[in-house]
Amino acid sequence: MKINFVYDFFANTGRILNGINPWDIKQFLSVNFDLRNPKRIRELNEKYNREFFHWPNSFLYEYGNTEDLSTYDLKDINKNELYLYPITTQGDLYDFVSDREPKHKTKFFYISETFKDLLKKYDNFFIYIEHSMEPYFDSYILKRIYDVSNENGIPFHKLLITNGSNSNHLTFEDFKEKYDYIKKYPKLVTYNWQVPYKALDMLQGMGLAEGPDSSKSTVCDINHINLPKVKKALFLTRRLRVHRILLLSLMFDSKLIDKTLYSLDMELNFYPNFKDMVTNEFETMEVKPDKNYIDTIFKGYDLMVKQNKKVADYDLVPYLSGFGNESKELYEQTFFTIVQETEFSIWQQASTEKILQPILHTHPFVVLGSPYSLKNLKRLGFKTFDKWWDESYDDEEDDWKRLIKVYSLIESLLSKSDEELRLMLHEMKEILEYNKNHLKTFDWKLINDCISNKIHEFLDKDKNIIQVM
Repeated sequence: MKINFVYDFFANTGRILNGINPWDIKQFLSVNFDLRNPKRIRELNEKYNREFFHWPNSFLYEYGNTEDLSTYDLKDINKNELYLYPITTQGDLYDFVSDREPKHKTKFFYISETFKDLLKKYDNFFIYIEHSMEPYFDSYILKRIYDVSNENGIPFHKLLITNGSNSNHLTFEDFKEKYDYIKKYPKLVTYNWQVPYKALDMLQGMGLAEGPDSSKSTVCDINHINLPKVKKALFLTRRLRVHRILLLSLMFDSKLIDKTLYSLDMELNFYPNFKDMVTNEFETMEVKPDKNYIDTIFKGYDLMVKQNKKVADYDLVPYLSGFGNESKELYEQTFFTIVQETEFSIWQQASTEKILQPILHTHPFVVLGSPYSLKNLKRLGFKTFDKWWDESYDDEEDDWKRLIKVYSLIESLLSKSDEELRLMLHEMKEILEYNKNHLKTFDWKLINDCISNKIHEFLDKDKNIIQVM
């Protein structure tokens, strides 16, 4: 099925992104709509003291049989084709629905009346909302999208909302239960976009693809299993969320942290009042630890505060939250990776680039993340390490029990000798190489095939949850 991307405005350089404030368009005109020129955009940012950077309307745009069309030139509508009006959240869902200060007109406000009429008239017309970056998505966000679409005369059920969450089915059921007066629903589309982008990272780091940061990236190869190791595990942390603070506290108290090559920066602590929160607001915590562990957690947390900052690799620390600038040395110096995913709840099942980094560097890994993180990797064709250790933590839906299972596994692995861990790496060699090679396959052709195989579901009126990849 052919995908048509519909835009309200075109300039001499091509399409103008949908949903942009006309004042922004006026400024873009001053730089000849050259949005890919960082110098010109930086000049605009400095001149007006604001952020003019705009992401592409759709990462999906790079794949599939697509064509750019003007809203005002649509005459011959083909009922067997899909017409999508793409808008992006810019990676921030709360700003997208104007839930931050200062309040502003949302992108729905700037959708043309002409396209709204087409949207209501034809079954194969949709507004395509793409949310990349952190995969957080819940029923509250969905309700806010309903509100802003309703305020702007846009049928809620004519939205396709793409994100990286693997728990859209739970979000959808929760939404229906909480807001049972809403009878028509949008389609929630799961697209694990991090995988093809991490594949591109790897190819750039290996010198097999061009990219803006490809000269900085280096990728560890399988020969690292023969190299001497500085520490037993790699343990990279940036933003300190509750589940990360709890694991780090346990590891600091037990001194297991000393067996890892780790990063830490207490200035990135999301919960600087962590101890007060545990003491006085226990029921509001995202993860509720067993109260028998509280003293241990507090002792470990105090040690974290005293440590304050630890830099594993000064070249890598600024880039822990995103793509590019891979550093192979950290992986060469350790036996396995302790992955600390962004989300932890069953309601936010998601995989980010964090779980893909050890795959890229032929490293085995243990995951502190939402339940079924490993299951999702296996669904995508990757292999994990249940032959060598217990991965039942992945099936545990209780957050605290899952965290303790992960901690116990880490404790067991860190108690092994270097000789035992080296032997284990050699036994894993085939899987480590397989995973890295499998990551390479997530190229434009595979993504195109995934979209082609699923695109008919976009027109299925009874289908509200779609898994593109």
